[in-house]
Order: sequence, then structure tokens, then C-alpha cells
Amino acid sequence: MSPSIADYNWFQPDAYCMTYVRDVTPTGFLSRLRAVGLGELHGLNALESRYWEGPDREHWNGSDEPWPFIGATSVPGTDAPWTLVMEVNGFLGTLDDVMTPASAGTRIVSHYVNIKALAAFNWWEDGELRTSFEWPRERSGSTPDALVETMIRLGFDLGPRGESPGIPGKMALAEELTGVRVTPDLLADATYITGIVNDPPSIPRPRMDPAAVRAALEKQGWFESTRIRSHTASEPCVGNSSAIDGAPAPHATHRPGSHRPGTSSPAR
Repeated sequence: MSPSIADYNWFQPDAYCMTYVRDVTPTGFLSRLRAVGLGELHGLNALESRYWEGPDREHWNGSDEPWPFIGATSVPGTDAPWTLVMEVNGFLGTLDDVMTPASAGTRIVSHYVNIKALAAFNWWEDGELRTSFEWPRERSGSTPDALVETMIRLGFDLGPRGESPGIPGKMALAEELTGVRVTPDLLADATYITGIVNDPPSIPRPRMDPAAVRAALEKQGWFESTRIRSHTASEPCVGNSSAIDGAPAPHATHRPGSHRPGTSSPAR
């Protein structure tokens, strides 16, 4: 069944980023990002709670910006298995210098919004940003018009005064590109493999050491909750990688200025 914008009216968070990765396992994707493992969590509520519970500011460079905490889970698509990556108040899935190299040999699709209503939709294919937009009528990328026919069929108004269909529209468009149907039960029942990702060089804030942040979280008692099964410090969130999982981690420096994140209250 083809998706519709109305299918996704239920999903209206304050701030989030959702990223879809084709035929790469959750551990394989975290490995591509050189994430330091923070264990497994069951359900989106637990993922949201964990985001807002740490780390203390003194362990996070004194920054008020979102810390790069992600949770990845396996989901079915129409043509292949996919990994769905959730960020609460995050934006890693919007960063070209992170996702371009991470998309080597595969497809990545992401959509995002922050507390200031700044939004983004992005589609990468094998290391190339194909289509990107904040407003649907103002698209960029190597093939900015490749999705126009699909967008019109879904109900996007691409006229000069057209209104954005918001998060539901972006989720319906993502389903068209991935075959992944996201539902409330899928998010609520998923087991997320979590990790912390180092900032790419393009983020203009003090660099941090993910391993040091992990150690600080241990001191805070972050892993004592029964909601989380912790990996040991010597057991990062990576597994046996296929050739596609072994793509080099990102080190490029470009960051689209329009994707600047904002701080947020917890998503509801």
C-alpha cells in the first residue's frame, strides 16, 4: 500500500532526527560513525529519557547544544532490511560531512526538525547527496528534481506559495524511498542499540572524547537502571561487518549552514 501524508499525522515531536540506512545493520552503522557503545534500550520512551538524563554539562564541554546520542534498530523495508536511527533533539542525520561517507555503497534518507521549527529532508545515494530541502519548493543536491513527481503524488504543494506538509509529509516521502513504514508500535517496541558519536570537524564547538563521556556517564550511575543493558568499555557497539559495513568513517568538513540545531524541551 502506498503511503499518504495522513498516515503520519500521529508523529509530531518537538525535536528529532530520523535516519534510514539500507542493508546495513545497526551495529554496522554505528561502526561507520565510530560510535562508542552505550548499550541497548527498549522503546522510544526509554531512549528519550536516557537522552535527557545525561551527561552532566561539565562532562560535555559546558555546552547547551544537543549531545550526539543515537539509537539504531533493525526494521523491514520492501526491498532490503534497513536500520532506523533515532535522535532525540539531535541532528547528525542532517550533516553532509557525516552522511555522505556513511552512505558509501548504500542509501540513506533522513528528516529532522528542531524546537525552532527548522526542518530538513535529505537523500544520499552511495556517497552523493541527491536531494535536500527545508522547504519542498527550494531543493538542492545533485538531482534536486528527482522526487518531484513523487512529492506531487503525495500532495506536496510545490508552487511559489505552497505550504510545507511538515513532518508527516517528510515521513511519507521517506517511506516512498525506503519502503519502511514507521508506526507508533514500531518505535515503542523496538530495541535500540545506542552510542555516542564524536562531532565532525565542521561542528563549531569544543571537541569531546566519546570514551571520556562514557566514563563520566558511568560515574553518574547512568548504566545502573534496569532499562539499559550496558556494553563494557572494551565492547563498543560494533559487530561483524560485511564489506558494506566497513566503509571509512566520515572526516570531511562541509556542513550545511541551514541545518543548525536548536535546543529543545523533551519530545512529547
